[in-house]
Amino acid sequence: MTTTKEFEKTAIRPGFGTEFRGLTADDLTDPAVIDQVRESLATTHLVVVREAAMSPERQIALARHIGEPVPFNISRYRHATYPELMISSNVMRDGKPVGVSRVGNFWHQDSSYLPDPPAYTLLQGVLVPEGHGDTLFASAIEVLEAQPSDLSERGASAYADHRHSRRFRFRPEHVGLSLPEFRAAVDAEYPPAVHPLTPRDPDTGKRFAYGSAGYTERVLEFDANDNDRWFGAIDAYLNEPDNVYRHRWTMGDIVMWKTSIAFHSATTLPDTAERIMHRVSIRAAS
Repeated sequence: MTTTKEFEKTAIRPGFGTEFRGLTADDLTDPAVIDQVRESLATTHLVVVREAAMSPERQIALARHIGEPVPFNISRYRHATYPELMISSNVMRDGKPVGVSRVGNFWHQDSSYLPDPPAYTLLQGVLVPEGHGDTLFASAIEVLEAQPSDLSERGASAYADHRHSRRFRFRPEHVGLSLPEFRAAVDAEYPPAVHPLTPRDPDTGKRFAYGSAGYTERVLEFDANDNDRWFGAIDAYLNEPDNVYRHRWTMGDIVMWKTSIAFHSATTLPDTAERIMHRVSIRAAS
């Protein structure tokens, strides 16, 4: 099936990221358009659709074209009506928060602390403050290519320990616990996950670095010095602006990515700048 819809499709970085302009929410129900979006997501790992604002129902329906939408693993962060949606927001309404604030303001790969993380994330800018709240993205394939050669060779057969306790937020029941007690409580609720350090992307066959200091405790086969070198090289790469795509949000932008390959981080948001984002986690189609 072909489409007569005219739109722009451009590369964001060589091999990483594709941007679509001129598509509407209606267009994102056209099978021919969806095929192009899915192909770009498979081969370039990050897709941006500019200004295609859609309702929660349509965002969830779009997610179903990619795979299976799944409720966010932390239940209190879910939308009251649409459990597939997580709301990230610093907005207060009637004295209550609209969503959870300060989400993902560190470099990470989504939900790597889970034994079977969702394959994709789909994020929509519902309320976007002008000039604030950018999101940074970088390719885990390029991150691996920047590693010292001796570590990348040994990393091909290595595994890493990922823990939610490295970033989990204190809850009322944690008051009075020491830091080791708190981490033990979180590890009991979310047991550590062990993943290959340099798996292959099933779509391109390329290896990539899986894990960052945000959620990764250590590489099991590395000693302390090599762990420092590994994560130090990751930080050095991610902190170089030329290696990073900075997404400057406009209202209604849709951004989706492979959770394993797209390192990303939210940027600082002033207290006076209101922001609402709707996120859907997506399991790969079986």
